Amino acid sequence: MRPLIISSALALAAGCTQKSSTAPAPSAEPETKEQASRPGFKDLREFDVVSGKMTIKLRAGMTATLVAGGARVGSGETGVEWDTARHEDGVVELALKDSAGKVIDTERVVVLNRGAEVFFNNGSSGKVEVPLTGYEHQHLRYHWEMAEGVKKVVAILIWDEPGFDLELSLGRGTCPHHGTTAAEEHSATSPIIISHAAPEGQALPAGQWFAHVRLENPQSLLGKSTSFSIRAYSTK
Repeated sequence: MRPLIISSALALAAGCTQKSSTAPAPSAEPETKEQASRPGFKDLREFDVVSGKMTIKLRAGMTATLVAGGARVGSGETGVEWDTARHEDGVVELALKDSAGKVIDTERVVVLNRGAEVFFNNGSSGKVEVPLTGYEHQHLRYHWEMAEGVKKVVAILIWDEPGFDLELSLGRGTCPHHGTTAAEEHSATSPIIISHAAPEGQALPAGQWFAHVRLENPQSLLGKSTSFSIRAYSTK
């Protein structure tokens, strides 16, 4: 959710210019002392990939209840046992509640029971830049090879800076202008999460797919830039 071969001729013919970046993927901020002392999840970061039977560690200092995808899992003081097989592959929100039912912490994770991470052939991070002289359309695109029999793909776009209204689109081919868009979402706040599934009893078309990032509001961002990263997962 390995490697993809894309011909250079196809890339040059495409209307969306290929532009890769060595910009690092946005990373989670380290916990402060105050955060480490508050009741909540321990050693769990947003969009961590999880599967199977596991212990969700807590730093509650009290008995707390774990809720996964709206369903109660169990209670504990230092940890709660959770079997991800009870959930479909995809993004699942975990919530931690105190004895009064008040939510004291939340975190989203990626459940992969039967799925796999998508590995893009040209990296998974980049930078949206808006020069003071005016924006030049970047049409950043990332490709992977969809395997036979995949029923669903989940993609997550994460970026650093506020104020950037970004669009993420997924589809077959090279880019939205030279391919077929299957799903798209845009947001002015990170992250964007897209879950695209094949019709019941069918599989998504195999072959080259794209994840395409586009800036929606360049006129209000002169002189600014933001790094971003894309993660994607497929499941059979």
